[in-house]
Amino acid sequence: DEAGRAVYPGVHADAQAGFQQPRQLQGKVRHRPVGAVRRRAGAAQGLGLPHRGRRPHRAHARRAAAGGPAADGVLQAGASLDEIRLNRSMSSPFALPIAYPLDDFYAQAGRDLPSIEPVSGDAVPEPYKSLLVHQDDMTPTLEKFHGERIHLEVLSRQQRDDFYFREVVLLLDKSDQPVEFGAIKINLALFPSAARMEILAERRPLGTLLADYAIVHASRPKAYLRVHSDDFINVALKLDKSQWLYGRRNTLLDPQQRVLAEIVEILPVEQTQH
Repeated sequence: DEAGRAVYPGVHADAQAGFQQPRQLQGKVRHRPVGAVRRRAGAAQGLGLPHRGRRPHRAHARRAAAGGPAADGVLQAGASLDEIRLNRSMSSPFALPIAYPLDDFYAQAGRDLPSIEPVSGDAVPEPYKSLLVHQDDMTPTLEKFHGERIHLEVLSRQQRDDFYFREVVLLLDKSDQPVEFGAIKINLALFPSAARMEILAERRPLGTLLADYAIVHASRPKAYLRVHSDDFINVALKLDKSQWLYGRRNTLLDPQQRVLAEIVEILPVEQTQH
């Protein structure tokens, strides 16, 4: 359904064809709370996902092959893509390639996506520009900017075969100040076993592990983003009100050009006061 796929200005040309779209995830979704956010894991049927072992509706299979959005809201198991699209059209924007995999988490949780706009790198203001518009990993960039190490807190996670998804907040070690909110999809099969174990241990950011295990890779930002924070992001980043933030949609590639990870990275406004 090409009508539902917009051409996004300011997005690198290869991104329009290269974005990997959300796929429906089977099984349970487990969540860890952050701050005042309290979210309970839901059964697969409560998220509108097919039962384990049941073949998905043909409309789901066709849409997945075409790279369409994941199910949105709380729908009954086996809901058709037409029902999902109708539900989304009445309540929230369609899944955005520039927001994947963050849009997938929002769909699974039944939350409306916040306003997300692609912008050119030149339009990103400082100090966001120095922190986002480059081809380096975000964790060491933020550690250098703040002058201390960073750890992570996982807000929710999902796993399907070798693909591991998580929503996270990156926090400074000394103060627990949040310095990034994001969502990431990691292809565990492309990492050495020791690194896989550390990824699943959920203590250190992926950028730290890439450096510690000397994993050769390239960082390729696909889009720079302007995001109007919602209540969920405000709690995660300890913001007292909704405001425009900046971020990026990034892809990590191995030397064979296989995708190691797909990431949405959003920085808090407090960065401007550092």
